[in-house]
Amino acid sequence: MKRLLYCVLWSGAVKDLPQNKGVQDQQIKFVEHGKIAAVISDFDPSEISLDIQNLLIYHNVVDLCFRCGPVIPFRFKTILASESEVMRHLDQRGTDYESTLFRLDNKIEMGIRLILDKRQTEQIDLKENENNEVDSDNPGKSYLAKRRTLYTYQNGLDSRCQEIIDASRKAVEGLYIEHKVESSPKAIQNSSGNEILVSIHFLIHKSSVERFREIFDEIRPTLGARVLISGPWAPYNFV
Repeated sequence: MKRLLYCVLWSGAVKDLPQNKGVQDQQIKFVEHGKIAAVISDFDPSEISLDIQNLLIYHNVVDLCFRCGPVIPFRFKTILASESEVMRHLDQRGTDYESTLFRLDNKIEMGIRLILDKRQTEQIDLKENENNEVDSDNPGKSYLAKRRTLYTYQNGLDSRCQEIIDASRKAVEGLYIEHKVESSPKAIQNSSGNEILVSIHFLIHKSSVERFREIFDEIRPTLGARVLISGPWAPYNFV
């Protein structure tokens, strides 16, 4: 069987972890290499599917490790052929992993999801739309006018998204160490067509979690979007 990798942590934290089972009901094991260790389990790729239950089991193992100290989480279905391959990987990346564990000590990831209603922006060019009826004598002019309206509308959406992202970031300035926006507003329109989802990830100190929540609860009414707060998580987006 192959080996499924969950995370890397300090070797000293291994003794604090309870015996636990992971994906495919396999026992969690540890491959130690000097100061660091990889958390793994046996894995048969032919018997697994990317479903919610397996993802939850996987993330529960990572979270269990995270409670004992900093971790470098792997993405689900990071697989190596054998324990000797895991050891070789730790030997190759050990220095980088140690540096990352030091950087992530006492830090966690918080997530903010901002849900914007597109229909609020659709009014910005209502007057121009009314004037853009098809001109049978000059269809080319009508086409260009409609394209101009479309671009103006999209620019309005992008500007509104960016303003909310900037306001969210500024509100917790000095509280976070790093932040990432998951994707550009143009690419994250949901299937309903009426909402846009913007995800922002923040790396913060563990001691700042409550203050982080308080700030977003305070500014929630001013953002012009629905605000969903998640975390604390292991720092998936900062490794």
